Amino acid sequence: MKLLIIHGPNLNLIGLWASQNNQNITLDKLNQKIRKYSTNKSYGLNIIQYNNEHKIVSYIQKNRNKFDGIIINPGPLQQSGYILKDLLDLIKVPYVTVRCKKEEVNLLSGIKNIYSENIYNGYIESIDYITKAIK
Repeated sequence: MKLLIIHGPNLNLIGLWASQNNQNITLDKLNQKIRKYSTNKSYGLNIIQYNNEHKIVSYIQKNRNKFDGIIINPGPLQQSGYILKDLLDLIKVPYVTVRCKKEEVNLLSGIKNIYSENIYNGYIESIDYITKAIK
């Protein structure tokens, strides 16, 4: 099984958010933990982070047949990512959103929306959920 994990805009600075919430994590540490968990489960994994919606959309379009599922932390795209939402609905690859803070607008709603104040746990829950849903 091959998964794509997408970190949206500003998630390269997740350490700043985490420190405000008494967590000690950086994007590199988070990615290392996600890779280790996925390797132990024998899942293939690609992880990307872009601050621009068009780069995320282009990456998904080019690689749309290479993944069984997508996990996305859309960040601010949760409220404004109409192009991304249109693409995800069009390609019909199951996706889960994981978020570290609650937003009022829930534009991107895949097969599951996972909210977790502990961001690492949110990603692990997302991986577990999507892999069970795909099997």
